[in-house]
Amino acid sequence: MSEKNTHEQDLEWLREIATGARAENALTEKYFKPLGMFFKKNARRQDKADDLRQQLFYEITLAARAGKIKIEKTTFSAFLYGAARNKLSRSWKVADRDQQRNIPLGADDPTPKAAIDKSDVQKSVLDKITLDEMLSKLEPREREILFDYYVAGLSGEEIKRKYGYDSAAAARKDIERIRKRAKE
Repeated sequence: MSEKNTHEQDLEWLREIATGARAENALTEKYFKPLGMFFKKNARRQDKADDLRQQLFYEITLAARAGKIKIEKTTFSAFLYGAARNKLSRSWKVADRDQQRNIPLGADDPTPKAAIDKSDVQKSVLDKITLDEMLSKLEPREREILFDYYVAGLSGEEIKRKYGYDSAAAARKDIERIRKRAKE
């Protein structure tokens, strides 16, 4: 299936979920294993990787049912891996905060929601705006390549096979070119 058809199929499943259809099984089947590998590779605690993946799919399904997922400048897979990265980042912050306060991991968090540092939220919003601007300069295929390499953690060899490069070195060279182009 081509990249465009894959993206269109993902969007069709999201529309079906929003109308009450059971298309979340198709999305889960397609992305559950790759996201599991992503979480296992990047989670600080391996025993929490499956929980994070399950939470992410639950949240995505709820958002899709409510019609809250809007994909405009990227593909669904890029959106999904971005959400996975954010879920990991939040789990790291909670683990770091709990460790600093000597609270056992998994204990209820006594910190009131108002204690969240506003500068962290502002920085996160600015980072997202900057990233969106950078990604909007790229073609969909280029965005997919960057996400597969940097977010999904595919190797140069895997990128070579998936996108038809002559060698892993050529794939890495093109990734560097795309990255520089996005920064312009």
